[in-house]
Amino acid sequence: MGSKMNIQEGQNTEYLEGANNLMICMARRLLNPFYHLDVFYKFSSLYNLQESGKKIVLGFVNKVVQRKRAEFNASKVEVGWKRNDRLPQVHIDQLLRLADCGEKSFTEEDVITEAGTLILTGFESTALSVSYCVLMIAMHPDVQNRLHDEIMDILAGNSPDNLRYEDVKEFRYMEQVIKETLRLFPVVPLVARSVSAPFKLNDYKIPEGVNIVLAFMLMHRNKSLWGADAHIFDPEHFAQDRIERMHPYVFLPFSGGPRNCMGIKYAYLVMKIALVHLLYNFEFSTDLKLCDLKHRFEVTLKLVNKHMVRVKPRKSNILDSI
Repeated sequence: MGSKMNIQEGQNTEYLEGANNLMICMARRLLNPFYHLDVFYKFSSLYNLQESGKKIVLGFVNKVVQRKRAEFNASKVEVGWKRNDRLPQVHIDQLLRLADCGEKSFTEEDVITEAGTLILTGFESTALSVSYCVLMIAMHPDVQNRLHDEIMDILAGNSPDNLRYEDVKEFRYMEQVIKETLRLFPVVPLVARSVSAPFKLNDYKIPEGVNIVLAFMLMHRNKSLWGADAHIFDPEHFAQDRIERMHPYVFLPFSGGPRNCMGIKYAYLVMKIALVHLLYNFEFSTDLKLCDLKHRFEVTLKLVNKHMVRVKPRKSNILDSI
């Protein structure tokens, strides 16, 4: 969105708290049948928490949109209104162009809603995925060593700061590790869909208008789909020969079809770059075991144990970079 949050420096923490409260409210309402009815939900303490969180989140998004709107209008006056594909395609700018075109099918309210959805769903998901990756890497030293070797081979003596976009696609084993982590720990473990046309599911006819829930976390651990070792962390689940035999909808950490996540490629890019920097500079270890992990659902998949890892600097790499 072209905005720096600086949350780790103590800024915008109220947005973080408001966004987390919204996700807690959504999850608890989803899991409580009584709260599906507005007449009960609106008299609950959860509803008040939701409304306060919504006010904070939408207020922040509105400030971002208004600031970008002012910059957008100023640039129109300065350079004239014309499309320039060579300019950086920041997403918020694209939304403002849609709202500014002659057809009013995309309004200012749509800009705020779309921007709010993207910020709310995107600010945590990739960071949480990287945290799970680091935890799995810390649990499996052999995987960590192989990843480090791959990083050093591809960097070929260069610093991670000089990593090129073309290099990122070469981290094939890292992609296996990321996908295996997302298989066991899909950040959004379940989604809901509304049936737009009746269809048959085995012996059942699912009518139009019914809401169904897809539990990706259960599907990703289904032994009939992934084999007897479905509950074990093994990046070889995504070896090239197994991918070629894999059903396209057996692995859905970003959902699938026309309603899938629009940030898939960006998420993989960010995760790879983050892991390159982390594993180039540090070694990770943990006392946690896969069987110890406990989770809770807050729209995203939260780890009750926390991502507890020890971090040890790789002295040779740090000295090389000084």
